Amino acid sequence: MKLTICLDFFLHFNISRKTFKIRLLADERNLHSFNNLI
Repeated sequence: MKLTICLDFFLHFNISRKTFKIRLLADERNLHSFNNLI
């Protein structure tokens, strides 16, 4: 029981970390294009 909860948490943490990195990359690209506009 505890093992599945830990695994679930680990998977969720991994996925959220990946989406967070992707979001950061997208934000960086938006900032770069915004700086180019100015």
